[in-house]
Order: sequence, then C-alpha cells, then structure tokens
Amino acid sequence: MKAYRFLTEADQEFQEHIGYFDGHSRALGDKFVADVESAITDVRQYPQIGSPVSRIVRQRVLNGFNTASCT
Repeated sequence: MKAYRFLTEADQEFQEHIGYFDGHSRALGDKFVADVESAITDVRQYPQIGSPVSRIVRQRVLNGFNTASCT
C-alpha cells in the first residue's frame, strides 16, 4: 500500500470539518471521520479509484457530506 500524509492545510481543513459536523451531532462528526478513514483505505488499496483531477491527482467524494459551508 502507498504511504500517505495530509498537507498542513488539508489537515486544518479536515479538523474544521470535524468541528462543523460535531457541532451538529457528535455521532455525525464520528461518522465523517470514519468515512474519511474508509476512503483513505480504499484509495491506498486501489489508487486508480476516483475521478481524475489532474495527471497525478484523483478525487474521491464522500456521499452524504456537504462541507462547503464549513470553510
């Protein structure tokens, strides 16, 4: 499996989204974290899944979460 790391800005955004969802419901925040971790596992196992954004970047959408209002 390929290694991964969050860029500092991405980790800050991830933490903001967790706080946003926790503000609605602790269970929702926990579900968001679990869904992100599951997506990371999927991408690490199957690097070609998701939609290509560029030659080296692919996008994986989490169904059921709209974080646009969190930023």
